[in-house]
Amino acid sequence: MLNDLARTRGYTLQIELTTQSFRLSGDEAALAERDEAIAAREACLARLPRIPARNILFPSPSIAAFRPALPMRGCRVRPATC
Repeated sequence: MLNDLARTRGYTLQIELTTQSFRLSGDEAALAERDEAIAAREACLARLPRIPARNILFPSPSIAAFRPALPMRGCRVRPATC
């Protein structure tokens, strides 16, 4: 999975560089190279497992999130240990 993420990043950079190259030079060969990089990036993205966005953006709360509220409710809290 990490390999596919690294490759996806590399392909994204390659897409950006070839697009800029086309803008500067007008050489349409850069567009063909860009299209190959887009196809390779899409293949890498397709191999990545689907992770629900909710788990990334809104992780389930842990007891640490509730720790500040516990003393207000009269609960005794032990110090956190690592």
